[in-house]
Amino acid sequence: MGRPTKQGIDYFPMDTEFDDDLQLLIAEVGAEGLGILLTVWQSIYKGRGYYIISDEKFPLKIKQKCFSDVKNIINTVEKAVNIGIFDISMFKNYNILTSRGIQKRYFDAAKKKLKVEFNKDYVINGIDVGINGVDVGGNATKVKVKVKKNIKTLIPKDFTVSDRVKKWATEKGHIKLGEHLECFKLSCTAKGYQYIDWDSAFMNAIRNDWAKVKNEYEDPYSSARGN
Repeated sequence: MGRPTKQGIDYFPMDTEFDDDLQLLIAEVGAEGLGILLTVWQSIYKGRGYYIISDEKFPLKIKQKCFSDVKNIINTVEKAVNIGIFDISMFKNYNILTSRGIQKRYFDAAKKKLKVEFNKDYVINGIDVGINGVDVGGNATKVKVKVKKNIKTLIPKDFTVSDRVKKWATEKGHIKLGEHLECFKLSCTAKGYQYIDWDSAFMNAIRNDWAKVKNEYEDPYSSARGN
C-alpha cells in the first residue's frame, strides 16, 4: 500500500507589496494582526492546503503558534472576513477560512502531486483544481455563521493607551497621554459616548485636546522670532 500524498504544501509565495485590503487590516488591528494573519495562512497551506475550519478550537490552535491573545485572534479574523481578505460567503455558509487567492496559489502549487483531494463545495467558482484533483467531499453541510457587524459600544472598563495610539502620538508629536486618557475615560463614562473604534475615538480626542493640555513640543526658536 503506497504512502498517502501529503495534501498541504511546505511554502507559499508572498507579494512584495501588500494590497489595499491587507493594508486596511493592518491599520485597523496593527502589526500583531499581520502576525496572526500570517499564522492563519501558514496553517491553511500546511494543513488542507486551500481552507481551514474556523471552529471553537481554531483560535487556540493559532494562539499556540503566534502567542497572541485569543480575543485579538478572533477580532483579527472577523475583520479580515468583513474586509474581504477571506471569502465571506464560504465563511458564512461553511464556517471555513479561504479565498480565491489562497485557492489559486494552492492548486497551482499542487499540480505536481499525484493526487489532490478537495471538496467541491469548498472550491470557489472559477478555480482550476487540476487534472489530479479528486473530489472526496460530496455535499458539505451548510452552517449559519453570524458575521460580527461593526457596532458601537460603551467604553471598555480596561481601556488604556494601546501600542497603536502610542505610535500615532509619537509620530504626531502628542505628549501627556496619561492626562489625555484620564479625561477621555471620564468624559465618555459621564456622557455615555459609544464608538465602534475606541482607539480612533481616543486619537480624535487627543487631536482636539479634550483634556486642555498643551500637546505640542515647545519651539526653542519662538522667542527669537518674537512669537
